[in-house]
Amino acid sequence: MIHLRFLFILLFSVAVLQAQDYRHEAGLWTGVQLNLDLPKNFSFSTQYQLRLDNDLYRVRGSYISGALQYDIIKKYLSAEVEYRYRTSRWGDQHRFGIGLTGKYKYKKVSFSLRTVYQRGHEYFNSSYEPGHEPTNYLRNRLQVKLDLKKRFELFASVEPYVRFSNKYNGVDRFRSIAGVGWEFVKTHHLQVFYLNQFTIGRRNPAMQHNTGISYSWDVPKFWKKSKKKDAKK
Repeated sequence: MIHLRFLFILLFSVAVLQAQDYRHEAGLWTGVQLNLDLPKNFSFSTQYQLRLDNDLYRVRGSYISGALQYDIIKKYLSAEVEYRYRTSRWGDQHRFGIGLTGKYKYKKVSFSLRTVYQRGHEYFNSSYEPGHEPTNYLRNRLQVKLDLKKRFELFASVEPYVRFSNKYNGVDRFRSIAGVGWEFVKTHHLQVFYLNQFTIGRRNPAMQHNTGISYSWDVPKFWKKSKKKDAKK
């Protein structure tokens, strides 16, 4: 419980310290996700997300993503490859990523550290126009979850974005999240969260205050059922 309180304090103190220098915007993130366990320690997830910004008056973009995970050490270490397509008022983007996630659980408290390298392309070419070059980020997310009764959980995370390019190398964005998750029916989950994100080292920097709500479904393991039927035959 002490660790969770510390993470919440860090989460909101960072936002308060930065509040005076930023242009503030409110937004809404909504999403639907499917999770599927596969044989031999593999799993797959896909998500659609719609984001609003400008105090909820404007569509920021639509995001479709998929990720394939592999448990290297079950419950402790996993690897993943991911792809995301974004279409928005700024244009389209294809983003590819590869990462590792370390996990540890002590009683009802779970800790995870996710490190992922991501590269985004507006288009694919041997050369790019100024301002439209591919982007490269290294993200490190520290997350804490607390299991509660009646299938509820609290979660919080902090995540700096480290950018690599010819013009800039360093942290240019910081994200923090706090929320609650609820398994209202078995394998059906709902998350409600607050997401704070601000930019670093940019002119007229913005701080986003986003409310989020997402639904996810853990798809039943149909491949296991088919194996049982085959065995009975």
